[in-house]
Amino acid sequence: TAQSKTLHRDIAETSERAMMSNFSGVLSVVGVIESPTQPIPAQFRFDASRASDGECLSRKIFAQAMNVPEEFVHFIPPALISNTDDMASMYVSPKKQDARSNDRAVLVDISSTTNRSYGIHSSNVNSDPRCNDLKIRLTNSITMAGQYLPVFVQLPGFSESEIPRSKVPKGVVLFEVRGLTPDGNINPFSAQVGYVAFIRGNEKDCEAEVFRHYEQKVRQPSVDKIRQNLHLDPSQPIARAVVTIDGGVPQLIAHMESTGQKVE
Repeated sequence: TAQSKTLHRDIAETSERAMMSNFSGVLSVVGVIESPTQPIPAQFRFDASRASDGECLSRKIFAQAMNVPEEFVHFIPPALISNTDDMASMYVSPKKQDARSNDRAVLVDISSTTNRSYGIHSSNVNSDPRCNDLKIRLTNSITMAGQYLPVFVQLPGFSESEIPRSKVPKGVVLFEVRGLTPDGNINPFSAQVGYVAFIRGNEKDCEAEVFRHYEQKVRQPSVDKIRQNLHLDPSQPIARAVVTIDGGVPQLIAHMESTGQKVE
C-alpha cells in the first residue's frame, strides 16, 4: 500500500532552502569555465541574445561564485544533462485468480525486510490473502533536450527455482529486446533495442547489480552516442555528462563504479 510522505520529508523536498540547495548543486556542475588552452566550440558558447532571463542570471551567479568574468562562463549542452527515475509502475497477474482473490493487496509486512522493492511479494498459495502478482519496475532517463534513453524494464521477485543460484549467482538475467522502444509499436523497421531484467527476489545487492547493467547497457552507450552526434571530444570540459538520480544508494554506487570513482 502507498504511504504518504512524512511532514519532515515533505518540508525537506519543497522548502526554499531545499530548492536553493538543489539549484546550487546543479549550477555548480553544468557551468563550464572556458580555458585559453581549451576554447569552447562556437555552437556551444553562451549566447546572451537568445538566452532567457533565468539563464542569464544563472550565468551571473556562477561567475560571481567562481570569481571569473561572465564572458568565460558557458553551459553543458542540454542533451548531456539527464535525470533518472526508477519506479514501480504496475502489477500484473500471471495466472487466473478465483473471484475471492480480486481484492488482494501488497502489504508492507510481507515484503523483504532489507529491500521491499526487490522482495518476493507472492506466496503462490491461492488461499493466502496476499498478492500473488508480478511487480513491474521501469527505469526512465530523459535528457534536458527531450531525448528518452533506451527502455529498461525490471521484473523483480522471482524465486530461486525460477532463477537458480547455481546458474545465475548474482540473481539478474538481462535480455536485449529489439523494438522495445517508445516507437516500437508504429515502426516495424526500428533496429533500436530495450532491455528486460529478470531478478531473483530477496537477493542481497541485487539492486546495485541491476543498475550496473543499466550503466553498462543504457547510460554509457547513450552518452557516448550523444557526444558523437554533437561532435564532442569526451576530454573537453563542455562534453561533461551530468546525471541526477532519484534513487537509493545502490543506484548511486553503480553509477560511481561505472565512472571509475572509488566507492567506500
